[in-house]
Amino acid sequence: MKSRIHYTCIACVCAVFGLSSMASGQRIVHVSPTEFGILNRVIANDTLGNGERVDPNTIYELERGPYAYYVLSSSIKNNGYHLTIVAEDGDGERPKIVPGVVSGGESSRCFRPSSDLTLKGLYVTNVDQSGAWFPKNIIRLQGEGIRLVVDDCHLDGDIQSHVRFDAHDQRVFITNSVLSNSLYNGRSLDRRGNRVDTLVVENCTFYNLISEVVREGDSGFVRYFKFNHNTVVNVGVEFCEIGETVTCIFTNNLIVNTGFFGDRTDTPGSNHILEIFPITSWQLAGLTQTIEFRNNNFYTDSEIIETQANLVLDGFEIRPLPMIDDVGNALVDTSQFIHERIPFTTGPSLDTTLNIIRVVWEDHDGDKDFASPFDNRNVGSFGEEGFGTVPFDFSYPASTLSYTSADGNLPLGDLNWFDIEISEGRKGDVDGNGDVDVLDVLSVVNHILGTVPITDPDALWRADCNDDDQVNVLDALGIVNVILGSGECASGN
Repeated sequence: MKSRIHYTCIACVCAVFGLSSMASGQRIVHVSPTEFGILNRVIANDTLGNGERVDPNTIYELERGPYAYYVLSSSIKNNGYHLTIVAEDGDGERPKIVPGVVSGGESSRCFRPSSDLTLKGLYVTNVDQSGAWFPKNIIRLQGEGIRLVVDDCHLDGDIQSHVRFDAHDQRVFITNSVLSNSLYNGRSLDRRGNRVDTLVVENCTFYNLISEVVREGDSGFVRYFKFNHNTVVNVGVEFCEIGETVTCIFTNNLIVNTGFFGDRTDTPGSNHILEIFPITSWQLAGLTQTIEFRNNNFYTDSEIIETQANLVLDGFEIRPLPMIDDVGNALVDTSQFIHERIPFTTGPSLDTTLNIIRVVWEDHDGDKDFASPFDNRNVGSFGEEGFGTVPFDFSYPASTLSYTSADGNLPLGDLNWFDIEISEGRKGDVDGNGDVDVLDVLSVVNHILGTVPITDPDALWRADCNDDDQVNVLDALGIVNVILGSGECASGN
C-alpha cells in the first residue's frame, strides 16, 4: 500500500510539471590562461547574435597549476544570469584570478555581480599583477536579493573587505574557504548596514585582518546567521559584529588573538570582541529571536595582553578589549566559552603581531593604516613560487581540550585542517530524516510553487539535488529518480 501511494504521488508530481523523461546537465566551457583578459572576454562574449547568453546554465572551468594565472582586464560583471566559475577537477594549485594593470596604471576589483555568483576551487586576490594593493573589495555584491556561493576558495589581499554587501536581502554562503590579509579598513565581510537575508560561514579559516571578520555597519540586520566550525587568527580591532539577527547559530569555532589592538583607557570606544543585539527593526516585528552559542574557544595570548600593558604612550594606556557589552551579555552566556591556548602546527608569528601593536600605538597614535605587514612566511609575489598558497597549517594536537570539544567530539575550528568533512546530510533528503522519499519531492514542489517555501539554508542545500545552486523542477525529478532507484543526486551522498 505504501509503495502504491508513493508511485501515485510521484506520478502526480510528474504530471504537474510535464515530466516523463528529462536529463539535467550543465554546459562546461574550459578556459585556458592564454592571454591577458581571457576570462573577461570568454564570459562577456559567450552570447548569441541577439545578445542573449548561449546557455545560462554554463560553468566556466579554469585550469589548475602553478602557472594558471587569469589576469583580468576589468571587473567581471554579470546581470540577468547566474555566473559560475570553478577549478577543474584535481589537486593541483588553485587557478589564480588577479587584477591586471591596464593603460593608465590602474586595476579593477575582481567581481562586481548584479546576479547570482558561484565560485569554487579558486584563488582570488585584489593585489594586482604589479603588487599594488589598489582596488577595494574582491567581491562587491551589487544586486538586491542575489546569492553568492564561495566554496573551497582562497580570497586573499584587500584594503577594505573581501566581500562587500551593497544591496538588501542578499544571501551569502562561504564554505571550506580561506579569507586572509585584509589591511587598512581590514574587514572580511562588510554588510554596510544592509538588510541581509542569509549569511552562512562554515568550515573556513580567517587570518591576518586589521579590523574584523564581520562588520555590521551600524544598521540593518541578518535574518539567518550561521558561523560554524571556523578558525580565526589575528584580527586587530574586534572580531565579529553579528548585530541584529533573527536566527543566530554560532558553534564549534576557534577564535585566537582577536581584538589585539585593545582599547584606550582615556576614551574607551564601543568596540567589543563580539557584538549581538536583540530584535528592534520594524521589518522583523512579531518574529522570535533564536540564539544558539555552543562549543567555542576564545583565546588571546598572554604576550599580547602584556604588550598592551607595557606600551609607552602619552596620557593614556591600552587595556584588553572586552568580550561583549551588557546588551550582548543578556543574550549570550559567555561563561560557557573555552579559553585554551592552541599550539598550531604552523601559525603566524606572534612576534610579528606584537610588533604591529607597538608600531600602531607607539609610532602612529593608533592609526591602523600604518600597521606593519603581517607574517605570511614569504609566500612569493605574482609570478613567484608559492604565490596563491596558504603558508600555514592550523591543525593542532589531539592532546588539547579543543580537539574533542565540538559536536560529535570533533575538533573546534575549520575541519579541513584535519581532513574531516562536515556532514550536511544527504542530497535529496530535504526534511533531514535520513530517507529520500515522496515527502521530500513534495517539499520541493511546494517550494517551487511558493506554497511552502523552504527557508532553512541546510534544507535548501539538500533540496538542490543536481547541485546547481538553485531549487527547481530538475531537483524534483532528481529526487524522483533516487526514489525509483534509477539515479542519485549529484553529490553529498
